[in-house]
Amino acid sequence: AGNVSINEKFISQNGYTAKTAPIVYENICYGWNSSEARFMYEGEENPIDAGYIFVVAGARSRSLDSGKMPTPVVDLKSGVIQLKANDDVIPGNKEKIISLGMSGGGQMSSILGASGNMSEYYSYMYEAGVLGVSKDGDTYTSVYDDSVYGAQTYSAIADLENADIAYAWMWSASVGKGGEKYSAGMGPNASKAELTQFQLALQEDEAEAFVKYINALELKDFDGTSLTLKWNEEEENWHAGTYYEAVLRNLS
Repeated sequence: AGNVSINEKFISQNGYTAKTAPIVYENICYGWNSSEARFMYEGEENPIDAGYIFVVAGARSRSLDSGKMPTPVVDLKSGVIQLKANDDVIPGNKEKIISLGMSGGGQMSSILGASGNMSEYYSYMYEAGVLGVSKDGDTYTSVYDDSVYGAQTYSAIADLENADIAYAWMWSASVGKGGEKYSAGMGPNASKAELTQFQLALQEDEAEAFVKYINALELKDFDGTSLTLKWNEEEENWHAGTYYEAVLRNLS
């Protein structure tokens, strides 16, 4: 490592240097499977082209006996620590690490983003041999900051029991209407397909089932306003009501 140096003279197209470029920190725990290193898919938007540093994190998960929670989060934290501990030889701004994940990986990304420096993880990190974590009696401490700057959480599934009807509700306003096609699979094997008439009808039924599910929860916001979904007469879909408006506010 002593013979490695970061080329500060290189400036990316967005004006970043090797020390100031944000780090896109991806896990590929789709379906809560273990994450492994990967290359960019052909035709995929490449963070490197935008001047960012791109890192894919390994993480043990349900495809391994040793991957039960919170192991995948512990492994992702370990990767963050390795980046920060090797700041002098690894390019990128370690204060601008953005966690990225999809589906089960989106949930892992969400947890990583929300759990920075939580001591509740230290005992698990110690058992996993994470750099800088030590134990003194019953007390665990960590030398390094394991927090990230932000988290991108694509389709971060948390409620598996209602995931199908939630997806149907989300896509019912677009898939099958106006030429939008359904994307089957991910990465290089993804394909675009038209929904059959049966699938379109099923999508509508499941979207309505999600509306009934949400309304039955009797949710309220912090001001006491009931959060419900209703039929959008103008667009002919279920994307209306105080719940839908609250979702849009949260996204904003």
